[in-house]
Amino acid sequence: MENRVLRRIAKASAALIAVVILILGSSYVVWARGGLYSSTRHGDPTSGVRRDSALPRGDCGHCHSMHGAGGTTTDFALWTADNNQLCFTCHFGQSSNAIYRGSSVYEQSIHEDDSLMRWPGPEPPARMEPDAKGKCVNCHTPHGWGDSKGLMPTLLFKREEELCLGCHKVAGSAQEKIDTQMNYQYTHQMTNSQLEGRHHASEEIIPDSFSGQNRHNECADCHNSHVHTRDLHTQGSNRAGGVLRGSSFIEANYGSLPDTFPTFQPRGQIFDIQFEYQLCFKCHSYWAYGSFPPFAPSGGQQTDPSIEFNPNNVSSHNVIQAPNLNGIGVFVNGWRWDFQMVCTDCHGSSNANDPKGPHGSQLPFLVKARWDVTSGQRTQNTSSHLCFLCHDFTTYAQRNDNRNTGFSRNNFGENLHGLHANEDNPVANRPIGCMDCHSKVPHGINRRALLVTSSDPARLLGGTVLLKQSDVPNWGPSGNWDEGDCTVVCH
Repeated sequence: MENRVLRRIAKASAALIAVVILILGSSYVVWARGGLYSSTRHGDPTSGVRRDSALPRGDCGHCHSMHGAGGTTTDFALWTADNNQLCFTCHFGQSSNAIYRGSSVYEQSIHEDDSLMRWPGPEPPARMEPDAKGKCVNCHTPHGWGDSKGLMPTLLFKREEELCLGCHKVAGSAQEKIDTQMNYQYTHQMTNSQLEGRHHASEEIIPDSFSGQNRHNECADCHNSHVHTRDLHTQGSNRAGGVLRGSSFIEANYGSLPDTFPTFQPRGQIFDIQFEYQLCFKCHSYWAYGSFPPFAPSGGQQTDPSIEFNPNNVSSHNVIQAPNLNGIGVFVNGWRWDFQMVCTDCHGSSNANDPKGPHGSQLPFLVKARWDVTSGQRTQNTSSHLCFLCHDFTTYAQRNDNRNTGFSRNNFGENLHGLHANEDNPVANRPIGCMDCHSKVPHGINRRALLVTSSDPARLLGGTVLLKQSDVPNWGPSGNWDEGDCTVVCH
């Protein structure tokens, strides 16, 4: 009798081991970790999943058919096929914070319809089943996953950027690989371990979430992985591209006065962003940091773009306001005087081969090209500097009498940009550069043509400023300037 019992136990143990081996040897693994499930949103006995009203909340039977009940033949004894429709049984509608907008929206997003969207491994191992593309379980585990810090939030496999970089890295499956940018000298500090855990789902309506000790930047602050699409930003527009769709943002409302703060209205994930600056202002404005902008990792104190781009200011790059150049100017790389801009036209990787976006740069302030006191000087070829990604280098930084910039004389007969670029700065005893007349922070100011004077705030002054007075005393007519139209050190 005892021997028969022992033999039965041995056979049962062998069968169990065979099942375990079969599961572990299959193309993917069941990631149910004992002790974690009851702590997850699915397994919480008070608020967890409840598909079947006859079962208590969080019961395994809401997804699995115990012992093959009902004649199920699906993998892992699931009550229905192991695909997204299983998840959509409960997650068909919008989540309470609207980060997830429902199954129909997710099915239109990049992460659902891209053939590259499958977890590459190694932890957890790569998903290899034929229908792995776009599955919710590429990022989420219904049973919970933990590390040395405890349970992962929102049923994810990894924390914060570590999850995204599972695919968006050189060795990953995604087309856009950004891990190298995150290691550049200047970044948005997405991988700074000291900032880990500061992001939370409801923060978009709380300014303090982005200020002081709470200041942070995670992938989810700019991207909504359940919503964003592959619609591209169009050059010459200030509209946000599809990759930003579904992200939280703030709406800036301006009065009629220049050089003033806007009022802000936070917009949660339920609204779709329209303009890229609405996202940037969420961190880069007094809404986030009050009256005292923090120091940037690049060095120096940050400025407030929400004031600088005030559409009532006399001049600015056209991030918010409509162009006001009246057709004057010479541009390159497809740019025109009547185009509008987005912040990422200037801010992004200094490597043109990197994916777009301000993830990281080898240059301060996350700019795409150099911008310093040498920009525009005649003694160096600075044609690759930031200004000349849009403005024609030959027109503005070389002696050329036949280019119309408005800053000309004798009925456009002499190009004064080119003339000044070939003169020396008498104060600094070096060739004149762009910053000797124009603002170091080229967002916008309440003076024409972004001109600065010695009386302006130090944050705007980069070169040795040549304009002595508070303004150009007699703004010359376009194409017919004269020496007496501005009072500078030179004349």
